[in-house]
Amino acid sequence: MQALATKRHEPIFAKIDDTSVLGCFCLTEFGYGNNAVKMETTVTYDEKTQEFVVHSPTVQSQKYWISNGF
Repeated sequence: MQALATKRHEPIFAKIDDTSVLGCFCLTEFGYGNNAVKMETTVTYDEKTQEFVVHSPTVQSQKYWISNGF
């Protein structure tokens, strides 16, 4: 996470460390592995529903978990 973070992400690191914020990060796709430049998936935030919308438009862009973590 730190390698991909910007200044705006810094406040969340302490919360990750003390586990008050948990989540997962999946930077892999079926057809592209972890080649972020080629990935097709996009994520947008919907202000109205206050949800993130993940769009993986093709079979090649399907997400796969890269570990058995939680």
